[in-house]
Amino acid sequence: MTSAIPWLLWSALAPAPATDPIAAALELRWQAPAPCPDRSALTHAITALATVEPTVVRSRASIDARVEPHVDGFALQLRVEAEGRTRTRTLVAAKCSSLLDAVAIEAALLLEAAHAATPRATAIHGEVAIIAGTVRLARRPRPQLRLRGSASLGGAVIEGASAGYGGGVVVNGRRWGASLEAVHWPRGFAPLAARTSAGTTLRQTDVIASGCARHAHGRVGASLCIGAAIGARQAGGRGLVDGREAVAATFALVLAPAFEWQTPSPIVVAIAPWVRAAIVRPGVRVDGLGELARPRTWAFGGALRLEFSLWPPARGRGRRARRSAGGELRRTRDGFGDGFGGSATLTPEDDTP
Repeated sequence: MTSAIPWLLWSALAPAPATDPIAAALELRWQAPAPCPDRSALTHAITALATVEPTVVRSRASIDARVEPHVDGFALQLRVEAEGRTRTRTLVAAKCSSLLDAVAIEAALLLEAAHAATPRATAIHGEVAIIAGTVRLARRPRPQLRLRGSASLGGAVIEGASAGYGGGVVVNGRRWGASLEAVHWPRGFAPLAARTSAGTTLRQTDVIASGCARHAHGRVGASLCIGAAIGARQAGGRGLVDGREAVAATFALVLAPAFEWQTPSPIVVAIAPWVRAAIVRPGVRVDGLGELARPRTWAFGGALRLEFSLWPPARGRGRRARRSAGGELRRTRDGFGDGFGGSATLTPEDDTP
């Protein structure tokens, strides 16, 4: 009895243990060797990531995270039970803190889903979203810069010419696109009515600025572009007395849908039919004969385009390194596509985009 008195006094005077805010929200088990952060560090990370207060969430979900030493650093065996489903995965990282971050993100998303009472996908701090065993980038994709070369076929742009060529630059986002392109139509000719060998040679160069709405899925995509074409038409005499060069300005609107395919290389192949409506269309006059030729209001044709991706560099699907909260995920033997359901590898933390 006497020996129990000091213990009773210590129990009465000792401070009560701090309440774990996560314990009331979900069942969390964290086992890790000595070099790793403890459970309190994990709960602090979850609380910092979650956009809802854990104390107001009641979830039947559970997370069982076990960390063990590994030849590459540390291995995490993660088991998640939520909404009647069980998911497991294996993560390997050089730093144990990287594995703690992955568990914290998973737990924060479970808390938010339980608080909303409906399954949803939420990006935490713009890094990653983990839903149903899948890891995906949550950041907006960067616009892509391309160089374009094109060969066009069509009629009625200038008299007697049906082929042209051009080049320019293209900037594409996920749902939009913009381009600035120069197209040259050479070798046009408008003959005299009585002498087919004499007449006016024609050449035209257009600078076309376009805006596009686009959609891409995998390696294929489609777009609809509307552009304004400002051009210069050059005319010269052939077989005429005192023939001289003349240049006139032109203006037209161009509507061009396009269908593109991303090759395994950085080259994109596209087919683009187009419709051109001439607004300013100067005619060609010959002294003493009057007007010799005037372009039609409407012109139709198509273009074959080759575009080279300059930035960011195109990379093969499934082989591109994908970032996670603790570093980046690499492809492992069991495959890696848009996400993972088996195992993946986390490299040391790297802030390189």
